[in-house]
Amino acid sequence: MFHSSKLLKNVPKYTFIGTNKHTYTANIDCRSSKYLNNKYYVTSLNNKNQLNIFKNTRNFGYNNSSSEFGYFGLRMNTPSDLLKLATDAVKYSEKSVENLVDYYNNCKNSGDSTENISKKALYVIDDISNTLCSIADPSEFLRHVHENDEWRKVANECIEIISDFIGKININKKIYEILINDKNDLNKDEELVLSHMIESMKSQGVHLSQMPQIEYLKLLKEELMLSYSIFELSSKNQHPYNQILKNAENPEFRKQVWLSQRKSNQESLLKILELRDTRTKLSQIRGFPDYREYSQKECMLNKDIEKFLINCSNSIKDQLYSDLNELSNLNSKIVHKSASSLNPWDIDYLINLKRNENIIFLSLKTLIDFFKYLVNELFNIELMEDDIKQESLWDDKIIKYNLVHDNRTVANLYLDLFERDSKTTMCAQFTIRCSKTYSKVDKDGDKYINKIMNPLNYEENEDKLIQIPSTVVTTSFTSRDKVKGIEFKDIKIDLHNCEIIFHELGHTLHTLLSRTELQHLSGNRGPIDFAEFSSHLFELFFQNHVVEMMKLEGINEIFNEKDVMYYKKFESVELARMIISSQIDQRFYDDKYKDDWIEIENGLDYKDIFKNYENYFNEKYEKWKNDEDKWNGNETIVTLLGPIAITNFDHLIHYGGNYYCYLYSRILAIKAYKSFENKSYKEIGNRLLEFFKKGSIDSSISPINKLAGKDLNEEENTLFYK
Repeated sequence: MFHSSKLLKNVPKYTFIGTNKHTYTANIDCRSSKYLNNKYYVTSLNNKNQLNIFKNTRNFGYNNSSSEFGYFGLRMNTPSDLLKLATDAVKYSEKSVENLVDYYNNCKNSGDSTENISKKALYVIDDISNTLCSIADPSEFLRHVHENDEWRKVANECIEIISDFIGKININKKIYEILINDKNDLNKDEELVLSHMIESMKSQGVHLSQMPQIEYLKLLKEELMLSYSIFELSSKNQHPYNQILKNAENPEFRKQVWLSQRKSNQESLLKILELRDTRTKLSQIRGFPDYREYSQKECMLNKDIEKFLINCSNSIKDQLYSDLNELSNLNSKIVHKSASSLNPWDIDYLINLKRNENIIFLSLKTLIDFFKYLVNELFNIELMEDDIKQESLWDDKIIKYNLVHDNRTVANLYLDLFERDSKTTMCAQFTIRCSKTYSKVDKDGDKYINKIMNPLNYEENEDKLIQIPSTVVTTSFTSRDKVKGIEFKDIKIDLHNCEIIFHELGHTLHTLLSRTELQHLSGNRGPIDFAEFSSHLFELFFQNHVVEMMKLEGINEIFNEKDVMYYKKFESVELARMIISSQIDQRFYDDKYKDDWIEIENGLDYKDIFKNYENYFNEKYEKWKNDEDKWNGNETIVTLLGPIAITNFDHLIHYGGNYYCYLYSRILAIKAYKSFENKSYKEIGNRLLEFFKKGSIDSSISPINKLAGKDLNEEENTLFYK
């Protein structure tokens, strides 16, 4: 974490993870912009400008095994092996599609309707999907984390090969005709998965006639290329800028950084507006008025979004004004001394300064030990470290845990925690293998999946094979040791980032404890508000058990309960910013306002966007004053909390139209967690297990209501847990 020297002068040297969800290794004093040695803990991204401490090696990975099985138990030990797996899997899938179409045509010509064609097609397509994902999902992970150029290049090539094939399947009219055939004799889960498959194909234009489909596919390609080009044009990675705003003591320096975040790259601005127009055209072909409504079609909350956001803003208003008062008073004492003006570039600095007064660190060992304890108490599942003798690894410091229940391995969890050359810096969860159940053999002999995967990756149950789910959690902690065996107790993480790791572990458990027969909607593969529910829920498990972890750490007597919650101090500011960004996201993709954005962006005038908020975000805040020389007198709450330029708001590309879902997921998680009060770990675990088992097949609010034991729509919304 990035700190001032005053706060850290007596702290021993450890590895820290930064407050912006990323881990950093360079030591830099932002006040002078000079690299230092062992003096201050601050921040620098793992990019081309960072001081690297690892040399780029040319080995293909850490091969601790003479086994034929490589990464994740796949039959591969070199990049060429991975490429062959991908090409062979596509050939197998092509043959499966051909056989399905032949079977359908024969049945159609003979008038034989003894078997439900849609059901057969459902399982064939799901088998194809599982086969391809068994290669594509590990490839997606490897292209982000492997230190070897050839592995990353081949992993990317595999994804392109598989994506190209999937694109062709999604517009295969014969497959579409088969899927929409007779839907009788399907159970509820099969109906939901089949409906999702059909909608996925329709979103690719399979139902269109030839000429409209050609235009539609052209628009899809334009959308992809525009998204990529905007990403390439992005001139500002926001993370180092945010760290400067939090830590630089010089207010003029902070001001320049703040202003730079609000300047759009004009080429990017034109492209993101073109992307918006392209998405609108695609959405209208799909039958929606704009991309906003299309992106929300599967969400639990998919109407009256502005009303929801206004209610959210009202629910935090009192706390927000209280927090702004405190920041204003702190600003008068510390920053401006004699003046009382609170400027937008002061906010993050003051929040960070105040939080650091009582900053608490836990060791990585404590965090993992408590997670093991929690999983055991909730689900009667042990996390047992695997000696990994039957597969190779991409790094010698990888840790693999088997999740064991009743002496059976039910899931695999890999921890890839330390930095490497070319490893993308992030705290994230990658799905490697989803849950799926299938028969041991088909009419051609062994299932194809058996031929590419270690038998340890599935278990036999009578005449069924149950695929064992697998995920990786990755971070980028600094490691002085080049070999496995680094002491986890020496890696210290502040509470804010401990919570972020628990967020990813929530995603992980949803994937690992899924037990769906079909893999298409296993784990957290549902719409964003449903997918984010479990991760927000486990943030609350962390928040509610911090004191227990401090006892494990042996620091519980040093800090009181008030100190523990300091990492949540001024939380209303973060929430207000999310609400503001969500409203901007909604307006951006609302086709009625498509002509407004160049003027809005260049003038940073958001007053009209928040006109329905009862002057809440547009009103002047009485504790800070207009200063024409500093920031043009746009003295509103919106300006104070400072939305960045839309070209720097990457969620518009990746989560356009549904950024508000993070707020809704948080609200549902708080309601559900409160329903656990006075219940035993066993009862909570049983409910959670039933929820996780179903994956995302039913991604409505119903499974969450069942988990909570009540209708959560009848509960009052709140964004604060305590």
